[in-house]
Amino acid sequence: MNKGGGQSRLSAPACFRRQPVRPIPESGMHSERHRLIYLHPPKTGGNSIQSVLLPFSDDRKVLVGHQDGRDRFEVRGPATASKHATLADYASSLDIAAYRVAISVRHPFDRAVSFFFSPHRWMRQTEDGWSLATPVWDRIFSCLS
Repeated sequence: MNKGGGQSRLSAPACFRRQPVRPIPESGMHSERHRLIYLHPPKTGGNSIQSVLLPFSDDRKVLVGHQDGRDRFEVRGPATASKHATLADYASSLDIAAYRVAISVRHPFDRAVSFFFSPHRWMRQTEDGWSLATPVWDRIFSCLS
């Protein structure tokens, strides 16, 4: 309790305070034959699912920048303009009511940790190509102290 008799509120460190929610783009994959649209929000294990679905889809794997084609890749196809195609993007060119839509999910905290430790965050383009910058781990640990 505080001096006025009411309960005092503890203040959480800035890194744990509620932040405005931003929409997360989905990554897309489309199969006309199987009438399937797969949406892949980042950091939900969707690259593994897309790798399995790729032979059955109308899309193809594309490499851009530092991507290795195994863990990091883009997806393109007749109805998939980019890996981050949304359901609305598909709706603009397909009758999505005729498709089954699948999406992968993951706990938000696990996604945030995965994003922070993801190697692509530390890739930097140099004159000689791409290199891995030294990660700045103290940014996450400073808010815990």
